[in-house]
Amino acid sequence: MKYEIVGIEHAVGDFTPTTGKNANTVQHYDVYRLHTLKNSKDAYGQITTVVRATPDQMGQIIADLSGNIADVPGHILDMEVRNSFDKINLTDYEVVE
Repeated sequence: MKYEIVGIEHAVGDFTPTTGKNANTVQHYDVYRLHTLKNSKDAYGQITTVVRATPDQMGQIIADLSGNIADVPGHILDMEVRNSFDKINLTDYEVVE
């Protein structure tokens, strides 16, 4: 599906889950949140979606587009995503424009 990138947010930090297999163990995260617009069959016009990308994926996107993160917004990518625990994660992409 085609997504137009309108903004990028970089989140880095630590958290300690209280349940699950990693309970009470500090976990580190480093993720880019791509704020995007996409067409939806359930709405007229476009809707906003946040797609999460790893630092490696973001580095490849930057290299494919221009080499500067400030130039990424405004481009359209054909993204393959996976929904995991109500978060949309990037699995693959292709530059459209």
